[in-house]
Amino acid sequence: MPRWRMIWLGIVVLGLILRAIAVFLPEVTLAGRQMKQPYALDDPALRARDADGVTTAKFPAHFAFRARCPGVVVADVTLDVDKNKPGYESQLRVYMPEGRHARGSLGCVLVGKAGGMIVVGSGPIAASDEPEALRYAQAGFAVVAFGQDGGVQPNVNGNLALIKFIASEAGLVNARNALEFVLASMSEVDPKRIYVAGHSSAGTTALLFAEHESRIQACVAFAPVTDVPAYLARLGDAVQIKPSSTEVELCRMACPATHAGKLSCPVLLFHAEGDTTVAVSESRSFANRLQGQGKSMELVTVPGGDHYQSMLTQGIPRAIEWLEDLEHPETAAKRKRNREEAKQAA
Repeated sequence: MPRWRMIWLGIVVLGLILRAIAVFLPEVTLAGRQMKQPYALDDPALRARDADGVTTAKFPAHFAFRARCPGVVVADVTLDVDKNKPGYESQLRVYMPEGRHARGSLGCVLVGKAGGMIVVGSGPIAASDEPEALRYAQAGFAVVAFGQDGGVQPNVNGNLALIKFIASEAGLVNARNALEFVLASMSEVDPKRIYVAGHSSAGTTALLFAEHESRIQACVAFAPVTDVPAYLARLGDAVQIKPSSTEVELCRMACPATHAGKLSCPVLLFHAEGDTTVAVSESRSFANRLQGQGKSMELVTVPGGDHYQSMLTQGIPRAIEWLEDLEHPETAAKRKRNREEAKQAA
């Protein structure tokens, strides 16, 4: 299918979901209290709570690795979560560098599934998500890939996906479960070297999680939507649908820009200037916001490019360099000089 048709189809589907919100959730109001999560809804039918208030998943005692590619092994892990409770997308995919590893010897990257539409989740992890995770594992990191509640399914009311996404605190419950799994079940991982990364909608989730989870030591976001209300307003204009005030407020509370002041870890933003799915201005404006607040951040943009392939071929290699510099600050300057010399020689 041509790219323009895919984009238009996405806009139309998003418009239908926004209209479903207005039809089915007219009475939802926000709780006016300070909490450690993007939002909490008063409507008792949704029963949404902050991520800390949702029961943490139970973890399996054993899981078996198998060879995935040279130097990398993989295991599929299913967490024990009630299918009617937040965090029900409980499948994790764990990647490790091959071989035995001493306790606390590895850094770990939590990688969320991309493909959501900002107001709904991205669903379970799939084989198509693997190229992103594999690159970190091949660089020597442990990787835990996780899905997200509220994925849109064929022949299922989009409003149900929205409700499940809200109940998962915009995916924070899924991310929190992945983090708790690492801390409980992966002794090879250093608890002080756990990072979160994501592309597109998963980049938005990564930023939100870093804003609300102090145990995350660094965040990488590729082509994220950072101003969710403005982004959805532009899409709404394209299909001539105006979101209600409730919809706008829900989006604002699930928006990285709203909670930027809570960030306490370094952030790397990557964006291709030729991205026609999420404009590079999303990352530039968020970078300016972070700089204005004195946050530790780096913005990397590349000329041309696109929404996905640029992330794989240019974004992740830069992210790996950035994470390695954070892990080994004593040799970071030397590595940076070596990289600059290599670029000049090329």
